[in-house]
Amino acid sequence: MIRRRQSRFAVFFIFQGNKKPLDVQLEVFFLSAAEESDLMMKISNILIQQIQDTFPGLSLRQNVSFRDVTTLGAGGEIALLAEPAADIVLKGLLEFCYRNELKTFMLGGGSNLVGCDGIFDGVAIRLRQNHFSRVSFGRNHVTIGCGARLPELVRECVKAGYGQFAPFAGIPGTVGGALRMNAGAHGAAIGDFVLELF
Repeated sequence: MIRRRQSRFAVFFIFQGNKKPLDVQLEVFFLSAAEESDLMMKISNILIQQIQDTFPGLSLRQNVSFRDVTTLGAGGEIALLAEPAADIVLKGLLEFCYRNELKTFMLGGGSNLVGCDGIFDGVAIRLRQNHFSRVSFGRNHVTIGCGARLPELVRECVKAGYGQFAPFAGIPGTVGGALRMNAGAHGAAIGDFVLELF
């Protein structure tokens, strides 16, 4: 979908299909604020249907409150929350959003996050399903999904003999968020333990 707007005069091009436009509708009209809101809702529903058709089985929720997905419980709403279960679905979803000029926001565990007061009118992506939150141990290393929660990771690591993760026990949030900000405590930073990101 490509949207161009000048004051109250609007032109919408609605493209359906993945490759070439199967059906192109050109509509030119004047909109009141209420009519514009209704039309944008219809267009949003078209995009949501396209996402569902393109990624069957993808967990999608509409109009999710930031209060429900953050530890601080503050903020407005997220227009669409997606929770992919596999990296191939994540890659495809990000490509879809890019092609359709949709805003994206990576949402981890929601700690240290205050949502915007209004509506985030894009797709928030939360990585906590399947291998995104998995922890697996090798002989000399630990492979951790970005959605794994730090307190649970520390417990599993200590049980498996990786006691050097103990300083991170009191840090809320996910591994992805901790890596993003290089979280640390008691003289240790999580970046000191990273061998590889993939």
